[in-house]
Amino acid sequence: MVSEENLKVVTDAGYEQVGIVRGWNEEAWAYITRFPREALEQPRFVVARSGGQVAYCRAWTASLYGRKRMRVAVVENPHRATEERGSRDLAIHQLTEGRVPAERLRQIRKVLGRDVAETSRGRRGFLVNEKVLKEEERGLGRFLVFSTDLSLDAEEMFELYFQRDAIEKVFETMKGELSLGPIRYRRVDRLDAYSTVVYVAYLLWSWAERKLKEAWPKAPKEVQRKFPTMDLETALELLEGVSWVKFGARESIREWATRLTEVQEAILAPLGGDKLLPVA
Repeated sequence: MVSEENLKVVTDAGYEQVGIVRGWNEEAWAYITRFPREALEQPRFVVARSGGQVAYCRAWTASLYGRKRMRVAVVENPHRATEERGSRDLAIHQLTEGRVPAERLRQIRKVLGRDVAETSRGRRGFLVNEKVLKEEERGLGRFLVFSTDLSLDAEEMFELYFQRDAIEKVFETMKGELSLGPIRYRRVDRLDAYSTVVYVAYLLWSWAERKLKEAWPKAPKEVQRKFPTMDLETALELLEGVSWVKFGARESIREWATRLTEVQEAILAPLGGDKLLPVA
């Protein structure tokens, strides 16, 4: 969790941090709503998102988390703003136009917030606080990113923060397919050793995925009909039964290897694995 104390630990160790501000207080809300929509949604503030969508990001230097100077950037996602507005309007309609089941009422109050959906005095039901609603309208689809590195601009902060998706994918793969889940070591030398193993393992994993992706369009048509795309996790499942056995006594040695299917051959070839198995 981001806090003033945690940021101090990071920077005192010689590192910088890029993150997102959660649980908006008065200071954060002032930054979130600093720019009107028309002042933020301009071509010069556009940043590209995955999937071809765009967002708007504008940065400046301000105080945050007890630090006098921090880079902060307000990000607006128009698609997310539209979705939030639609969910809010539907909730208001259901709240004000009729009786609402208790479970749905809890969902509505979670969407709108207790300050927007006020208990009606003198009668059953709820009223919408238009003043609070109008204020919250200014923050729809927005979030706040920060950086302790004062040299970063808005686009760099945006790109660095969303690289967390790739980092999360690494940890997911480590704990899953590679069985290299988190450890409880505290000694620095053991942590260094573990980090090295994780880095090399994912480097090899990424290399194999890239090789498969590049080679798969050249796979036999029959194979591509069965598997239009191929990822490394699926490939390993398909190779699970492949083995090479050597057995014998003294000078008498015999070898036995799995007879590969066409799919297995298409997987092993780009990875160089076919060269390791004996010729049938």
